[in-house]
Amino acid sequence: MPNLKPSIPYPSRRDDERRREHANEQIKKFYEIFKDMSFEISFTDALRLMPKFASTLKALIGNKDKLSEMARTP
Repeated sequence: MPNLKPSIPYPSRRDDERRREHANEQIKKFYEIFKDMSFEISFTDALRLMPKFASTLKALIGNKDKLSEMARTP
């Protein structure tokens, strides 16, 4: 008696390799863009702005549930 169930098409290894290659290319592009980024801020400006963000950072670190919630928000 022949098998009447249709076979499920599974992706081949070649498709998986192509996906990996594409993902690796995207990662390389991201690194190239990220490497070229620069921020022009002086050390004194960074020190001066730190207290403004300190309370926010403490609140986020102290409340890990809120931190994970914010991480999921687009």
